[in-house]
Amino acid sequence: MDTKTGVGLVSVVIPAHNEEGSILEVYRQTAAVLSSLELCYEIIFVDDASTDETAAILKKIEAQDGHIRILRFAKNRGQSYAFLAGFRAARGDIIITMDADLQNDPADIKQLLAQIGEGADFVNGWRHDRKDSIFRKTVSGLENLLIAARTGVKLRDYGCALTAARKEVIAKVLACGSSSRFIKPLAAVLTDSVCEVAVSHSKRSSGRSKYGFFNIARAGADFLINFRLSSIKDKKDCAVKEVDRA
Repeated sequence: MDTKTGVGLVSVVIPAHNEEGSILEVYRQTAAVLSSLELCYEIIFVDDASTDETAAILKKIEAQDGHIRILRFAKNRGQSYAFLAGFRAARGDIIITMDADLQNDPADIKQLLAQIGEGADFVNGWRHDRKDSIFRKTVSGLENLLIAARTGVKLRDYGCALTAARKEVIAKVLACGSSSRFIKPLAAVLTDSVCEVAVSHSKRSSGRSKYGFFNIARAGADFLINFRLSSIKDKKDCAVKEVDRA
């Protein structure tokens, strides 16, 4: 256990699909933040069957830095399954998730870990100044309302990839079998200590979004049809603590 931060080994799980333009900088910034905090850490990149130079760049990074671990899918499976694969491989006491497109700011990891250190079991980032289109923000708002109505846990931003959770919470998510793909709704209802922190959001630095209208519609339909609280063990009612950006 690190006496300065109150946490032990930290695992950062980052899915990537065709992110050759940003993946090296994501690594550099994330490693710099974790090193500055003097943490024991590992960064797990899950290459979701990229067809560009992402895999080659990751291999070079892995060869140069012992903190880096690479998982690779032979077939594209999507972000949720990439996160789950990373969770199964993670050895950390705290598991952080984030995107590989630099829309999340690795510097915000510090405030997520601060809330874990203060006793939170699951910390959700919410994008307080989103750099997305009106359409995407509107759809995201509707998704937030839908998920909050089904789970009973009102988070501002169920779509933000930047989160931190204790390994016990992730273990409960993984124990939900086929429902594990509903990662954030499950994490929100499987703990009674949820915190939400305002985080930065940037425009994509390169490449294209992998989450278009079809993906959004399919994910929403999947959630409506298949997410059932009655099938989830150890559900706990909880209040969400909100933390403003410093």
